Amino acid sequence: MSPLQDVTAVAKRIDAQNRADQYRALASFFLDLPKRETLQIMAEAVKGDPDASEGLRELQVFFSEASIDDEGVLDEVGSDRTFLVRGVTQKGPRPPYGSLFAGETPEAPGSSMLRLKALYRRAGFEVSESAAESPDYLGVELAFAAALLDKVAVAEGEEAEKLAKMSEEFVRGFVAPFGHAYVQESLGWARTGFCRGMLLLLREFLESEIEFVGA
Repeated sequence: MSPLQDVTAVAKRIDAQNRADQYRALASFFLDLPKRETLQIMAEAVKGDPDASEGLRELQVFFSEASIDDEGVLDEVGSDRTFLVRGVTQKGPRPPYGSLFAGETPEAPGSSMLRLKALYRRAGFEVSESAAESPDYLGVELAFAAALLDKVAVAEGEEAEKLAKMSEEFVRGFVAPFGHAYVQESLGWARTGFCRGMLLLLREFLESEIEFVGA
């Protein structure tokens, strides 16, 4: 391998790891209840960025106006997030399950669920039947994208290329169109700047992913 090829390979690994970390952070919004410590870390991370995106600006405004130490604020964020990601009432957005957005039902999943499970298996992952979340839950898909990019970041040669192509296939065919549709439907229902900011960040990131892998 020439020095230039070596540098390119290292850059691709770093890029894959950075993307994995972003997927993991977004997956946490769907998989983990908001905690005060997490919000404090985020408040510091988004502070003072003059070139902030729309999502980051929404979070900056939220953290500048809300007191994270106030138990009521944490409860409000938690309630808003549960309403958005769990489908607790029919008067709200559809919960983020890919089968629902593909016109299927969790009780009778169709081709999209079968294709999704097949891709998980090809990548070396198996979703347990006893898992707390469905394979097509958006948080699970985001976490899978992160885990797959973790593999890309440490693989070499043909294996790295194979995993990278699989990652691109997943972005194009599953997580990006599904995530974008969910954000579009749920944004208008978000009651807190925190949840609006997280949804906007998800949309911005997925748009950059589509541009990266090529639609």
